[in-house]
Amino acid sequence: MGQSTHFQADSGLECYDSVHKRIMIVDDEPSILKSLKRSLAQCDYQIDCFCDPDQALVSANHNAYDLVISDQRMPCMNGTELLTRLKCLQPECVTILLTGHSDSSTLMDAINKAHVYRFLTKPWNDEELIHLIADAICYGEEQTATQRLADKARVNNGSMTRHRAYMRELEAKYPGITRVERDENGAIILNKYKQP
Repeated sequence: MGQSTHFQADSGLECYDSVHKRIMIVDDEPSILKSLKRSLAQCDYQIDCFCDPDQALVSANHNAYDLVISDQRMPCMNGTELLTRLKCLQPECVTILLTGHSDSSTLMDAINKAHVYRFLTKPWNDEELIHLIADAICYGEEQTATQRLADKARVNNGSMTRHRAYMRELEAKYPGITRVERDENGAIILNKYKQP
């Protein structure tokens, strides 16, 4: 009888929040994926590895990534194309391009199209790799905080609705949650993408 119930004002999605930073690594060579994962074993990251860039994009439709590392030279899709497409899905994700050879046109494309944060050359030094990833994640957190402040200012000056700002934040945390796809009869399509 004297018991009171307190409800927190939240989105109801907090159960999906992860304390671990999530990293995607894409390379067509399984040995490179294993080696990178082994190099990062001492770090507290959730790491998803993909040999197929298309599967990586499917995963990015549903899972928010803090950082993506992609090899440049892959048979079906190069790293610049993958990271460009991924940035369309997750603009706040930080990207690193892994390359064995670098020519100026590849570097310029990666910077201009995919907005690559840094380049990582093969073979890499494990200590430098760990520092690079920590710096990249810190950079991403700063960019996200800046975006939130900019959205708040837009809401306050009336150039953005509160609803739109909230939807942008939801989409950044839970990719695909705000997109509703319908079939030709208007019915909502569920489970269009399969989890890898």
